[in-house]
Amino acid sequence: MWNSLRLAAFAIAACIAVPALAQAGPVEQEVLKRLDAMRAVQAVDKARIDEVNRQMDDTWKYFDTNRAKSLPVLRNELSGEIRRPGHSQFMMLVTGFYLYTHGDASDAELAKTALFAIDASTPIIRLNMPQYFYFVHAVASEHDERILPLIDAVFLDKKVPLVIPEYALNLDESLTCMLLYGAYGEGAEEHLQPFLQNPARVRKVLEILIWIGSPASNTAVLGAIRASRDIEVTARATAFLMQAGGPEGRDILLKLDPAGLDPQSADVLNKSRSHVQAVSAGWYKGLLDRFPGATTMPDAELRKRLAATAKGTAGDQALSPRAIFASNIPKEELIAGLVASRNTMLMHLYDQVLQDVRTTDTVINGLRFRDH
Repeated sequence: MWNSLRLAAFAIAACIAVPALAQAGPVEQEVLKRLDAMRAVQAVDKARIDEVNRQMDDTWKYFDTNRAKSLPVLRNELSGEIRRPGHSQFMMLVTGFYLYTHGDASDAELAKTALFAIDASTPIIRLNMPQYFYFVHAVASEHDERILPLIDAVFLDKKVPLVIPEYALNLDESLTCMLLYGAYGEGAEEHLQPFLQNPARVRKVLEILIWIGSPASNTAVLGAIRASRDIEVTARATAFLMQAGGPEGRDILLKLDPAGLDPQSADVLNKSRSHVQAVSAGWYKGLLDRFPGATTMPDAELRKRLAATAKGTAGDQALSPRAIFASNIPKEELIAGLVASRNTMLMHLYDQVLQDVRTTDTVINGLRFRDH
């Protein structure tokens, strides 16, 4: 497990000997020893990265092999570490994430308490940001609303690009945020909308909403355009209105008075007006006809595949954008199924997740232009 969550860079000091406890057997003593090794994690030592990774791989496997005896010790030690002044950020990260992913269902709350107690600004957490991201992403996926302020503070207000080599994902700071808010799912868009009024957040929020937003944000996005008079904001807002705003978003752009914009934005809007006018159901049909897959699909089969995708059980049963757009199923039903499918995609990390979400978004917005 640890192999997929590589540490960025750190050094482990020599393991501190743990005094034998009368009630602790050999396994419990070994677990305590390994936890003290985590507490001893210090600053960067790039020359020892491979060695440290091997040590952590071995520790992870040891906990798994001796799960029944390891879990009680991990629970007790993590609970104490959370309360201890000057607690070890690294120990809470590693132990908390292990309990969250490998513990019993009852361990989740203790693990999340550790997550919320971690100071993400400390050097050791910054160096291990990929694993911290995994932990936050997992908690966001269970729709725990307490995670939203954490994402705001640690990721939205900071520059946290990430590379996840096992999935060949090279994420800029906005994509990192998108995967976290997207994993949270329903309610994330509403949470982000007020930030469109915040000059420090508006650009990144627009970039996120392009992926997970809907026409429900159109009015707020228009307000951001009018308030900013900034080409960078206008460009992102235009992308949102065209890619996620549906016919209403297109019409907002067509009715927008260039006189109320900064000169650069007004020039861009004037030059793009013919393209904006051309977007229609027919335009989307032409776009989606370029995608591979079946041209049609029986309604019952399409509903079955949408439901399976939303549950994450579709396997190799791919959805065809062309067949979805051509379906006689009411567009509201199709959009709801695709949004649920997108939410499920964003709850998991895999190599094609960004491509799959982008394709799904294209079909969703195209369906908004359809008459039936």
